[in-house]
Amino acid sequence: MTKQKKFAASTMAVAAATAAVAPTAVSADTVDFTDVDESNSHYEGVQWLASKGIQGYEDGSFGVTKELTRPHAAIMFTKALGLDLVDKSEVGNYFNDIEPNDLYADYIATTGKAEIFKGKNGDFLPGKELSREQMASTLVNAFDLKSNGDKADIYLGNVTDTHKENVQILADLGITNQFDDFRPTETVTRGQFATFLKLSYEVAEQQGNVVESVRPLSKTVDVNGTLEFAINGEKDATDLSALKDAGYDVEFKASENVFDGNSTSTTGKVTANAGDEFTYQVVISKDGEEVAKTDRTSVTVENYETTVTEISSVDVQLGNITSTSGVLATGDNASLTVKGKTKASGEEVVDLTDKVEFKSNKPAIATVDSNGTIMQQGAKGDVTFTVGSGDVTKEVTLNAGNEAREISSKNSSIDPASLAMGTGTTAKAMLILKDQYGDIVKDATISSDSDVVSTVEGTFNEETNGYDVTLTAGQAAASGGVVLNANGVEVASITTEVKEPGEVASYKLTAPKSTLDLNSNTTSTELTLSSLDAEGFTVNSDIAIDGTDFVARSSDESVATVQNGTVKAEGTGQAVITVYQKDGAFEDEVASYGVNVVDSTPTISTVTFSELENVEATNGEVDVSELVGEITAMDPEGNKVKATIAEEASEEGAQDNKLVIKDENGNEIGTLLAVTSADAKFTAGTTNLQFDPEMSSESETLNLAVLDIDRKIIDSKSVEVSIK
Repeated sequence: MTKQKKFAASTMAVAAATAAVAPTAVSADTVDFTDVDESNSHYEGVQWLASKGIQGYEDGSFGVTKELTRPHAAIMFTKALGLDLVDKSEVGNYFNDIEPNDLYADYIATTGKAEIFKGKNGDFLPGKELSREQMASTLVNAFDLKSNGDKADIYLGNVTDTHKENVQILADLGITNQFDDFRPTETVTRGQFATFLKLSYEVAEQQGNVVESVRPLSKTVDVNGTLEFAINGEKDATDLSALKDAGYDVEFKASENVFDGNSTSTTGKVTANAGDEFTYQVVISKDGEEVAKTDRTSVTVENYETTVTEISSVDVQLGNITSTSGVLATGDNASLTVKGKTKASGEEVVDLTDKVEFKSNKPAIATVDSNGTIMQQGAKGDVTFTVGSGDVTKEVTLNAGNEAREISSKNSSIDPASLAMGTGTTAKAMLILKDQYGDIVKDATISSDSDVVSTVEGTFNEETNGYDVTLTAGQAAASGGVVLNANGVEVASITTEVKEPGEVASYKLTAPKSTLDLNSNTTSTELTLSSLDAEGFTVNSDIAIDGTDFVARSSDESVATVQNGTVKAEGTGQAVITVYQKDGAFEDEVASYGVNVVDSTPTISTVTFSELENVEATNGEVDVSELVGEITAMDPEGNKVKATIAEEASEEGAQDNKLVIKDENGNEIGTLLAVTSADAKFTAGTTNLQFDPEMSSESETLNLAVLDIDRKIIDSKSVEVSIK
């Protein structure tokens, strides 16, 4: 019940904190719209929407008879459901025809993310009104409405096939009474939509509030995992917090003390060892009365971090080069690296090398140790290595005992194969260097004895698995083949012509990176401006872009800035860097370069706290890591990322009452905040919170909160601390 959980968590919590929305009454704090009085059939719906923050027009009217636009519907859905507003920069993830700077792009993105509007062929169609049948589908999407099985007798002959089921659901639930003709293609008015929205909200609230049955879902549980259950025949796990917001009490019972040393729990959070077994039961009550409970169910405890569910690949590594030849040669320092999925990683592919076992079928040819290191034993032939964990296995077969590796000119290649250079300029080429078996060769020295150019240098590029070769022309014209050597072996030749270049006819702007990531070391890149003559010969290969003769500007400085030829990422999006040639008061465009800025920074999604309500501070110290369990984050692709509390030097990790939370790459993504009435600070290099005995009473309340990078609270917990 994914959408139902979203609705319950956002709207029911609001309803619990404020006055309940009664089906036939509105708040005393009404808004006086000039076109809606109490006699209007849509009065209650309009007033309900107004209570959610929906305003009318500047003339004081609500626009009750105006046709509803799709962007205005997005605003009403967002505010009525209390959805967190999505940044407008993300709208392109959901709709092709909406730009971040378009009006209401943030509200449109929000309903796209919530799958309320799914668009037509990826388009939101902001200029079109919302038809009644389209409205029916958006209401069902928004509130995850389900038919009650009544199958109302409504005419669907004029309803589009894709909307028939959703119109039927509205009829079954009494949200519409237009059974003879739903008028599906008519545009819905703002007043009609207010009524439909209010009725749908109330029905969804009622459906989500009533627990009729409950069943257990967990057959296994992580060593620090949480037991799950589902209500009312739903397939997905029920959101425990939403259920509690709806007024229910949930108790987990176990046959062993698996809940922080207890056999009962209100959260279902388990602390146990892999291999343990126990039975559990979920009991749901309301107002002190039991309403449903599960059967007792057996559960096995597993370590999800090491429970392998899929082996995606087994690679042969020769140092830091991946071999694809299937060959083991004399002198190879080879090893196996394994990637795949665990129960903890879900769909994310992770390194499994230290989580699997290795076995060789022919030890006389080659053996493999527990780290995946391969050792050839002298015999020649094929050897198969089996990699696995439990029933999940994968095999890789290699041919061993072959001759030592040598650089092969036949298997190596150069691009481009020909160059035209101006005297005194430089040019670039890419050399892919391989051995006789077709595997990449690294750590070679690239040289040339050619008289056509003055120098040749080669640097290995880890991203391309090739050598960036830089050729520098002398001051005299020359032509011929520039022969490249790798460790003294002739591997390639570039047909090169060096001549005195003509007049400048054009300019070329290049950079090593066209995509910059705010969550990496590639947040900047250097521009190179070259001038070419009419024949394409380089006149000047490195023109200064320092504002003297040439200046660079960005089309969007909120995305990328540029100074003295250095482009720096500022925010997500796309920008064009344009170079202009200065001529007194004039500037002429000469070249441009597109830059795409992304942000792979994960966002903290969930926090699991310990069930401990009371702790002792021995010598005034409390280790907060014992109170905070798992912190999970999601990257922009929706992959699960593990987050940890940093244990670093004071200036980086411990900052008085704060600890930095970092992702797997060591990037800061949030903060753990500790608040007490006493003077308490974290000890540098630890997760220990130190209370000042002179400033503390015998018992203090410790309030912990996990904040995301924007300092919004993800979750919080209070614990009583006894100062010893």
